[in-house]
Amino acid sequence: MIVELRDDALSWAWFTVGFISFLVAGGPVTRSIIGQSVGDWFRAIDPTDRGLVVLLFAIVVWAIYARFDVPSRPITSFTVGLMCAIGLLVLTHVLIAGRPERWGVGKPFSVSG
Repeated sequence: MIVELRDDALSWAWFTVGFISFLVAGGPVTRSIIGQSVGDWFRAIDPTDRGLVVLLFAIVVWAIYARFDVPSRPITSFTVGLMCAIGLLVLTHVLIAGRPERWGVGKPFSVSG
């Protein structure tokens, strides 16, 4: 299957906002006091509760999207930017951290060991 990319398929401005937003959220914001507090809370709750938090977030996003008739092009572009940033962060982590036994919470990009 060949995917045809049209010039108007993505809004590059929204793609860039999504990409940079995730890089900032996954980097400096994670290291802030608020980011660490949210991360600690999320890791401390039961896995079922984590799933409920993610599900509730998805429901809220869907409800806003349905209620306010948000145009899909900016949302799609923003989301594709987020996904590309996730891929970049994972690839960077794998390249720097190396073997899986070096991966883990509290060991961001560690290369010692």
